Amino acid sequence: PHPDLQIKEDGSAVDNIADLVTVLANNTLYFHPFQVPRFRADVHKRSYRCLASNAGGTIVSSNVTVKAGEF
Repeated sequence: PHPDLQIKEDGSAVDNIADLVTVLANNTLYFHPFQVPRFRADVHKRSYRCLASNAGGTIVSSNVTVKAGEF
């Protein structure tokens, strides 16, 4: 069976934030390009996990840490 995929941050579902981060239909996180004044630590300096669940159980990915900054 196909898994139900979820992206989580600190145990909570990730919400779309206009022009900053979008959870795409395939559960990919898309971080929009942004300028320094739009930096938000609660979006751009976080750890995220993917959960995949089906009738057989649930598996959780390792943390993926995003550390955006000036380049």
